[in-house]
Amino acid sequence: MATLSRVVVVVSIAFSVTVLFLTLSKAKRESRIRHWIEYARVAVGLGGAVLLGVIVGVQTPLVLAVAAVVVGIAIGYFQGQQTTVSIRESKLWAKRTMWGIAVWAAGLVAMQVAGLGSRTGIFRLGQAISMFSISVGLGLIVGRRPIEQRATAENTVAEVHP
Repeated sequence: MATLSRVVVVVSIAFSVTVLFLTLSKAKRESRIRHWIEYARVAVGLGGAVLLGVIVGVQTPLVLAVAAVVVGIAIGYFQGQQTTVSIRESKLWAKRTMWGIAVWAAGLVAMQVAGLGSRTGIFRLGQAISMFSISVGLGLIVGRRPIEQRATAENTVAEVHP
């Protein structure tokens, strides 16, 4: 059983490193903003974290969970503020700035290190990793909102006064 556990850890680490590399390589690409997908991702993530905690019976200490949420929202908010938003064909598009990529990458690496630590048994973070991830997504939505509103307002003015 110990050998199977080690194999699972090694495979999951290799998978995480591969996903991290692929994700970082696509960081500068422009992506379409679909609010319903972002809200669904936050809701599913939160529901999954809570459900998993109930099923497994592992709960994160409140202080750790609150810290993960606060840090996640702060990182996400800053990341959202460091986004360029444009409108094409009546659709919102987002592109990270260099600061946004740096903050996003730091959060991504922190999540991977936390996951690695949990999988190898170095430390146990429980649901804090999930709470951090969910909070980054929520902070991004909130932080990017004023930029989206400005882009929409500027686009409306441009359409009215070409």
